[in-house]
Amino acid sequence: MENVKQMIVKILHEEFEIKKELLENESTEFKKLGLDSLDVMDLVVMLETQSDKKIPMRAFFGVRTVGDVYQVIGQALVQETELSV
Repeated sequence: MENVKQMIVKILHEEFEIKKELLENESTEFKKLGLDSLDVMDLVVMLETQSDKKIPMRAFFGVRTVGDVYQVIGQALVQETELSV
């Protein structure tokens, strides 16, 4: 899970220029990051490219905090790995 978090932080910081301090606090509200739905789609595509796994967009329904993002993406990547075995 830590690798997933590092990958997400790197992308959000480098590609979307979000301060790492906001990303390290898992209780930060996701909407405070200033991302719109197209940004979220770009984030998913970048994560899929780096992980070589599919992440369903529906995984983001109900996301409220940065910690939620780490959790849903981590779960989506684990589920994709389990499905491909």
